Amino acid sequence: MGEGIKKAVRILLTNLLMVICSIPVITAGAAIAAAFYVNLKLAGGEDVSVVKMFFNSFKQNFLQGTLMWIITLPFLAGLGYMWFKLLSMKEFSLLFVIGSVLLTFIFFIVFIYTFPLIARYNNTLANQIRNSIGITVQNFKSTLILIVKILVEIAISYVVLGFFGFMIIPLLVMIAPAVIISTISEPAKEIFTDLESKA
Repeated sequence: MGEGIKKAVRILLTNLLMVICSIPVITAGAAIAAAFYVNLKLAGGEDVSVVKMFFNSFKQNFLQGTLMWIITLPFLAGLGYMWFKLLSMKEFSLLFVIGSVLLTFIFFIVFIYTFPLIARYNNTLANQIRNSIGITVQNFKSTLILIVKILVEIAISYVVLGFFGFMIIPLLVMIAPAVIISTISEPAKEIFTDLESKA
């Protein structure tokens, strides 16, 4: 099996574990942190034992991941509702479009690196959020490109859902989060490694 295929299988297996461990909903934050832990290792080219590493991280980051999820979830729900309203509007509203885009980018700027930071470092939750914002500011151009990539991936998922209907949801659940987490993990790993080399 080629290295690329092996890595893809591990990413999908990690996503499967994340989905299963997120079923109680409240545990989703710890599952997301664990998924980032494995993906950061994969982004660094490490040979990982997915199941072992996932559950070790899930246990270690359970409290902080859960608290971060409790903070993040209302923002996600609000953004989801805004975009649902926007896409279902019969009359175009430039103000609503600008507001939705702006709030979406603010959300990503604040939170995009928080779960990867939780996965990689022991710190207070306040510092994880603060460091996520700091990393975004220091790497604004690359983070902006990353945000655009994620939004494109989300848009593709939406188009696929619209084309195939609800029957495609199980497949999207198995693939879309894996792609997004992997997309974030690649540059996050580079940034973290660079920061650690300067410490």
